[in-house]
Amino acid sequence: MKSRWISRLLSLLMAFAIATVIVCWSRADGVDPEATARQSAIVNDFNDLCSKLERLSASLAESEPEKAELCRDVLKTIRTRMISDRMKAAAEDMRANRSNNALTDVQEAIPLLIEILAMLEGGGDFTKRLSALRGIIPRIEELLARMKNLMTAYERTTPDAVESVARDQRTLSADTARIATDCEDNSFPDTAAKLKDSSAKMSAASEAMLGRHTDDAKSRQAEALESLKAALDSARKTAGVLDALQKMKRAREIKKELEAVIAAQKAILETTKAVSTGVEAEGGRLTRALRLRLDSAATEQGKLLVQYSAVEKAVGDDDDYGVFIYLIGRASANAKRASVALTSEKCGAEAQEPQEEALKALQAMLAGLDELSREPQEDGDASGAGGSGGKKGAILPLAQVVALKMEQEDIADRTARLLDREPAKVSREELSDVAQRQRTCADLFKKLVEEAAK
Repeated sequence: MKSRWISRLLSLLMAFAIATVIVCWSRADGVDPEATARQSAIVNDFNDLCSKLERLSASLAESEPEKAELCRDVLKTIRTRMISDRMKAAAEDMRANRSNNALTDVQEAIPLLIEILAMLEGGGDFTKRLSALRGIIPRIEELLARMKNLMTAYERTTPDAVESVARDQRTLSADTARIATDCEDNSFPDTAAKLKDSSAKMSAASEAMLGRHTDDAKSRQAEALESLKAALDSARKTAGVLDALQKMKRAREIKKELEAVIAAQKAILETTKAVSTGVEAEGGRLTRALRLRLDSAATEQGKLLVQYSAVEKAVGDDDDYGVFIYLIGRASANAKRASVALTSEKCGAEAQEPQEEALKALQAMLAGLDELSREPQEDGDASGAGGSGGKKGAILPLAQVVALKMEQEDIADRTARLLDREPAKVSREELSDVAQRQRTCADLFKKLVEEAAK
């Protein structure tokens, strides 16, 4: 069961490989053996990397389960955030007989897989290495700015100042090589390779400057700049996916806490309802046996407040979880109301309604988190992780939209029930509560839309 979506992914990739070859064979101008070999090599490389991740996950399942889970998340995240849209584009290219374009879509994902696979296979603390990558990115950006300044300086330099520019170029080459070594030490081979290539080109440019080979020096500088850009792009993409993986890990932790609270709250609600039914059967009298059950429910409700606090702590207070922060806050407030009611030996609506409201908020959160763990569909649906794109935190908007949708449905239901009652029996507090919930829901949705538009 746990590898079902991996099998689907590999099946999809194999089907893509076969389709690519078929398209090539069916071209009106005949078969191009060199292009066919290149297509097969690219897709095979991609499939081999996915298989490595699958094998690595299986080998770590018992010894390092957290790392094994990361391997599975890598495949899923790559599939949903980086590949789904490219697969669709590739399918269009193949239908239009643009087989080389289709291959480029797959080929671009290969370095990213190599980078992350190397990081997972390497030793050391995962979080520290991810932190190292985030520190490396601004250093590459600085290299890029210095390279551009050097190119401008060389363009304007006078013959007697060439040696100074060449010396600065050598210094930049050495600095680039040092960052490449840092990338290797932290298991970022693709970024390291591109930085090494850039360093070599910079060194060649410096030699050409000293040899007064102006055109060659400029050409080498341009090549070095492109390699730097490629290194920066590689590092940013890797950081984006790894950031998504960390968010998925955090989401799993929240979900685990959430499921435990929901199960406990349901059990307490059932006990409360049973006591209420018993009191009615006794003509409104709270017997000793019923009081004992009610006291037990009150005790458990009080203990559960600690677990509510654990969920609040897991959610935190950052903007990525705005909807969840609101929902867990609402759930906690209702759980406290229920605790007060039960402690006062009230088992009717005073206790049951806040318990039910708390459960609705918790279940809305759980529905959103379930969306993150939903298996990718074979038709290329990328909704399981928030679609493609490199925006930080892009994995979470869909989960929040799902949770907010459930909250809005509950507000609509609550409003309809209030309207069905006689106006005199609707309290100001009830109207105020539903109005406040609606305003909050609208504000949260507006924030999600604004984030999506950035």
